[in-house]
Amino acid sequence: MTSLIRRLLTFSRSAHGRPVFAYCLLLCLLFSKFAYGNQDIIIISSSGAPVYQQTVEVINQTLAQGNLLQNRVIQPFTIEQLEEQDATHPTRGPKALVITIGSAAADYATQHFIGSPIICGFITRNAFAAITSKLQTPSNITAVYMDQSLQRLFNLATLLRDNQPSYKIGMLSQNTEALKHLTNGKKRQDIEIQSAMLDKNKNPMKVIEPLMKTSDVFIVRPNTSLFNRLVAKLVLQLSMRHKTPVIGFSKNYAQAGALLSLYSSPEDIGKDTANMINHWLRSPEQALPEPQEGSNFSIATNHRIAKKMAMPIDADTLSLELQNMEGK
Repeated sequence: MTSLIRRLLTFSRSAHGRPVFAYCLLLCLLFSKFAYGNQDIIIISSSGAPVYQQTVEVINQTLAQGNLLQNRVIQPFTIEQLEEQDATHPTRGPKALVITIGSAAADYATQHFIGSPIICGFITRNAFAAITSKLQTPSNITAVYMDQSLQRLFNLATLLRDNQPSYKIGMLSQNTEALKHLTNGKKRQDIEIQSAMLDKNKNPMKVIEPLMKTSDVFIVRPNTSLFNRLVAKLVLQLSMRHKTPVIGFSKNYAQAGALLSLYSSPEDIGKDTANMINHWLRSPEQALPEPQEGSNFSIATNHRIAKKMAMPIDADTLSLELQNMEGK
């Protein structure tokens, strides 16, 4: 590179007496090197929070196990680090594959990496929908949702069944239509899914308690607009009052009083995101996969609650049984 620069300068001086042409060409070469070099995978985290750092570490470890990173360099950043850079920072090249960790990072990438394929991790379905609804052409963006699929939640709930002649699974949902395909398909097995919708104009106690009272197990799903701490506390209180076990959506929910929680850990999210990256790297010219729930999951249990409800459970056993139901 250095010898090429020297020859260009010599040629420019001999031909015109000024190295203007050489300097311009040199700048173009340097820009091309930085903009379209080996910095092919950009990982943007919403912040430096430990959970995000852990997710990025798992992504790196999982990708390193494959053979698809030849001549590719993974560059991790936080939003804050990128904002400190100039607008012509080398990572702005349109050829980069952008990976985002967290909803803030996903929102940032859609605004600053226009034209680049974007894979979003550590994001909920609702957050992803809100971000992509603002885009004119969202075809170059996809996601691995943190949310657990309805089918997986249903399968886990059925594993808690204890010889009841009929089994009722209660669930709060913003969209009861989404549950119909599960409900209709399982009635012949004496299993019924009953759901209710929270409304900001209604007393949540009057919605939750009747559902809790008539359910054999109660599933809680994340809801960004209505599921606040007050409702979570109410659910756990009613769970103990009516001895109805609750399946939560985070490790904290199990620690707070749910019988167990089905959730995506940073390690699960990292593995699922890396798997989608690997899928794309096998054929970078293909369209990005459709947004989807991850295949990895974790289960946390509350043994104190299990003892009070006389329901001995084991997280490892439940995980294996759930994997078997999904054919893994």
